[in-house]
Amino acid sequence: MLGDTTRLTEVEVKSAATVIAMTGGMLLLSDDLSKLSSERLRVASRIFPVTGVTGITLDLHNTSESGIPSLIRLWCTDEVAADFQSATAVEMASNNAKRTSFSSDKSWDNRSIRNRNCLPVAKGLGTWSMLSLSNWLDKPADVSVPFSASLPPKKVVETQDLHLGYHVFSFWMSKYAWVATNQSGKKIRKKLGPHESEIFHVKPVSLNHGQYIGSELHFTCGYEVISFHSTSTCIDLQLRNDLKRSGFVYLYLPCYSNAMKVTMSGMAVRGEVVFRTPKIGHNNTFYGGQVIRVWVVVNGNKSTDDGRVTVNI
Repeated sequence: MLGDTTRLTEVEVKSAATVIAMTGGMLLLSDDLSKLSSERLRVASRIFPVTGVTGITLDLHNTSESGIPSLIRLWCTDEVAADFQSATAVEMASNNAKRTSFSSDKSWDNRSIRNRNCLPVAKGLGTWSMLSLSNWLDKPADVSVPFSASLPPKKVVETQDLHLGYHVFSFWMSKYAWVATNQSGKKIRKKLGPHESEIFHVKPVSLNHGQYIGSELHFTCGYEVISFHSTSTCIDLQLRNDLKRSGFVYLYLPCYSNAMKVTMSGMAVRGEVVFRTPKIGHNNTFYGGQVIRVWVVVNGNKSTDDGRVTVNI
């Protein structure tokens, strides 16, 4: 629930939204929406629809000064069957809640898979972890978590991709970073202001196909996608187009090129290169790629091209 957001700072609104999003809680706006700023309405839109999946608290018994847990983890995968083409937001949340709820009749033999904290996404998006860091103190604080704790279950990650490092995307700040495999023993660390939160997404870098890294559209960086197809030189992405949305999407292409053809809703647009991963040798071949961002506008009219993004090199 987002209470009277007019009494909260922008930072506190995002922190409240973070907790709702990461715990799969109910989204209820008790404000007069006509009096809310466009930015605060946008915060609410970026956690809607709710997923129905509850994250796990990593520091439940180690809450230091604040006395409130500050680390929550979910993970996303395309290996769980789900209907992203025709199911409504309510149906998807309901199905997720049923799938992840505890039942004595269910088999929990492989506890490392963490089924109860798993969010299904569209085929082609792969597997990654989502981790929120929050500072509930009235003063700035460094909040951190071991990088190993941010990784998805090993059995569902393609081992061939691990040597190329990891994509790390911070959702609220909309920033990308690349982490080398030999640095994964370190920590994800961020200095947060009073009552501030951030959501990080950690995904292994692909060896030979394009990847969806994230967006400014939905906190999961995947729930907003209906379909995703990719090769080493092409990406075809369809965003959910039942609501109006706008913002950047971040994509990874496992090759270097300044000459690319990018379309959004059938119109030519610019793809901005924001990072080039270093070349890394593997089996006498060198691999590397580039991260681009594309500004998208979804009109919400459900037309054929609305919310479709293509990239060709």
